[in-house]
Amino acid sequence: MGKDNTADQAAGQAAEAQTKLAQQLVGETTPLRQNLISDAGQFVSGERDVTSLPEFRTYKNTAEDQYQRARDSVIGSTPEGGGLTAALTQLEGQRAGNLADFTGALAGTEIQRALQLATFGAAQGSQGLGSAGFLQGQRAQAQANQNAGKAGGLGTALGTGAGLAVGLGNKGE
Repeated sequence: MGKDNTADQAAGQAAEAQTKLAQQLVGETTPLRQNLISDAGQFVSGERDVTSLPEFRTYKNTAEDQYQRARDSVIGSTPEGGGLTAALTQLEGQRAGNLADFTGALAGTEIQRALQLATFGAAQGSQGLGSAGFLQGQRAQAQANQNAGKAGGLGTALGTGAGLAVGLGNKGE
């Protein structure tokens, strides 16, 4: 009686598909990862700062627009003199503080990105390869269990047969 290996074939096909997909994703993202690694290296070595990032420019433009509106509002609603000077000084301080906070947050994000890249945290394709390996391990374990069951059954049958033969041999004495 032949062994039904449909499940074994399906698991093999799933592992192969997972491996191909993981390899494809790694291949497609290689240029991006190389650029990110280069950027992270430049940032960590001090050759690049976060003020060159598009995120910084977007935030700065938005913050400047808000600052101008607030400044116009303060000038329009505060009488000239010490009160106006104090309000404008406070507004300027808030502007500088917000910009410094955002710059620091972006720098922290860049450090996190560099750490992830350095520890392969960004290699999502490796998860696919790990899944394929897991499927192969599961297949091997199922096959081992099946083989162990067959061997156990064969051993039991042979032991029973040998016991019967010895028993029958003793009756003839």
